[in-house]
Amino acid sequence: MNNPSPLSPVRNRISTIDGLRGFALLGILIVNITTFRSGNPAFTGANWWADRLILGLLQGKFILIYSFLFGLGFALQLEHAGDRAYQRRYFRRLLGLLLLGVAHFVLLWEGDILLSYVLPGLLLMLFATRQPKTALRWASGCTPLTWH
Repeated sequence: MNNPSPLSPVRNRISTIDGLRGFALLGILIVNITTFRSGNPAFTGANWWADRLILGLLQGKFILIYSFLFGLGFALQLEHAGDRAYQRRYFRRLLGLLLLGVAHFVLLWEGDILLSYVLPGLLLMLFATRQPKTALRWASGCTPLTWH
């Protein structure tokens, strides 16, 4: 009878990361609200300046924080990478993210970011159990040459 109920609190979570994730999501929401409103022709004066200030200072910053936390979360879970149950659970999470992203894209707004996390997440799963040398070879092979 050691199985925790679905309603029991989650243990071994890092509250700082959860807080940063919530902060990043709030920032993304604020920037998106501003983006939705910026097409309004009545946007003049202080509203126009506030819109430009929010977009200039915040756009992209919160997505960067959220993306970093996505990678950090995966890195923290790597200790379970060889566990098949972990792989299935992570794959289900990515599938859920894909379905939520498609629904958001189709029903709400085409500027959805969730779909951008699914492919890298699947790639991370493929390389989670590989040797670092193998991952480095693949990464260098996939990186386009920018020298002339």
